Amino acid sequence: MHPEKLQKRAVVSGDKIRWTKEIDLLRGQMEFQAENTAVLNCTVSYDGIAQSHLWISDPERGQNPRRAVYEAFDPKLENLKGILGAAQGRGQEARELESVVAWLL
Repeated sequence: MHPEKLQKRAVVSGDKIRWTKEIDLLRGQMEFQAENTAVLNCTVSYDGIAQSHLWISDPERGQNPRRAVYEAFDPKLENLKGILGAAQGRGQEARELESVVAWLL
C-alpha cells in the first residue's frame, strides 16, 4: 500500500451525526464507507479545538513493513514472483532459491 494514494480527508459536522442521550451524556454516532485501508486517523473537535484523537485499525489489512520496503523498488512484486516461480523447478533455478531468500532477508 502506498500512503500517498490512499489519503482521503473529510470533515463531518455535528448535524450529520446521530445523537442519543444516555443518562448525563450525549453519544454521537455516524457510519460511513471506508476505503480499502488499514487505519483511520480520527480527531474529534469542538469549536475548532481538538477534544479527542484516536486511530482505528483493521488488523486484517495491516501493512507488513518489510513488504512495504520491498515494494518501493518492485511495486507489483513481479521480479520476486518471477524469481520464486523459476526456483520451483529443479536444477540451477532451484539453487537460486537460496540467494532469493537471502536477498529478501
